[in-house]
Amino acid sequence: MPWVIAIEFQTKPDPEMFGRLVGYLSGLWLERKPDTERGSRFHLGAAVVNLTGCGSASREMAWPAAGLHAQLQVAERNLELESAEELLAEIEAGHRAPALLPWLPLMSGGDNSDIIDRWKALAGSEPDRRRKAQMAAIAMLFATKVGRKAIWQAKLEDWNVDESEYVNEWIARGVVVGEARGEVREAQQLILRIGAKKLGPVPAGVESVLRAIQDRARLERIADRIFEAPGWGDLVATV
Repeated sequence: MPWVIAIEFQTKPDPEMFGRLVGYLSGLWLERKPDTERGSRFHLGAAVVNLTGCGSASREMAWPAAGLHAQLQVAERNLELESAEELLAEIEAGHRAPALLPWLPLMSGGDNSDIIDRWKALAGSEPDRRRKAQMAAIAMLFATKVGRKAIWQAKLEDWNVDESEYVNEWIARGVVVGEARGEVREAQQLILRIGAKKLGPVPAGVESVLRAIQDRARLERIADRIFEAPGWGDLVATV
């Protein structure tokens, strides 16, 4: 039986993550099928990666007397508990991809001077200078997120001028993208909140569709139609 997995990355744990995952999974189960056979459905799973903090998205609820039992076991990774040294060792041994290097500042030991020097040696072996600068820029953004900007900035000062320019370019681009994503999420929340008052409770499948829309202009058009749309299905179909 094929599986479909809902994967969520979040900068900090969301106390409502369990409910969000249930919404995602119900929408996937209702709207996606592995084939055209009658009754064919995906197995469902969920995974969460917390860039900071420790989350607890799994839930188990039981009422034995009533014969009721519900459980969602989420595969959850908290990067602050992951070992930066172990990741470097696995990359050095060729067991993990160098593409994981940008995540290292978020991990335990990610502010260690020797660890950062080893990180630089691995990142410095990347032949594509732009890709190398991208890794450094993302690492700097993450280091800033967890209060490790100063040591990472000092350690990366000796990268050459061209690469430093690329790093600054990608940091600026990351800030812009982050702001845009924040605006998209605010628009989604506005539509859900106002729409619930006008159209009634939000169907789980509809919320999943809305969360998948990242076009801010389209979200604005959807918001403009809240008071004229006959129902949620018609509203989220706005193009």
